[in-house]
Amino acid sequence: MGAEGPSHCICGKPFGVEHALSCPTGGFPIIRHNELRDITASLMTEVCHGVAVEPTLQTLSGEQMALCSAITTDDARVDIQATGFWGDRKQRAFFDVKVFNLLPRASETSHWRNATRGVNGIRRTHS
Repeated sequence: MGAEGPSHCICGKPFGVEHALSCPTGGFPIIRHNELRDITASLMTEVCHGVAVEPTLQTLSGEQMALCSAITTDDARVDIQATGFWGDRKQRAFFDVKVFNLLPRASETSHWRNATRGVNGIRRTHS
């Protein structure tokens, strides 16, 4: 990055725009995630009630999660909770914000859709 910023990331790799968008150690994915989460939650307060950022989820009682990436500890959290999102004023909806870099390096042959693999989309469940 030269005069605008550091030449190397704290992970040891050369620091550039591409790296800053992708590196979970010294890049900006967490900052971008939190900013998007907060803006989305703020907008939801205009149409929903009971909007909460990172509320603790109910503790599991023997349920098994299909995905190995599921956080099953007692302090598991969701990014946003909103009541009334689906129209029912008593139904709660839960949202997970995912931020990723759609500008892959030229050396990568994967298509941008591969970056979304594992993102299941919106799931509507009744609580």
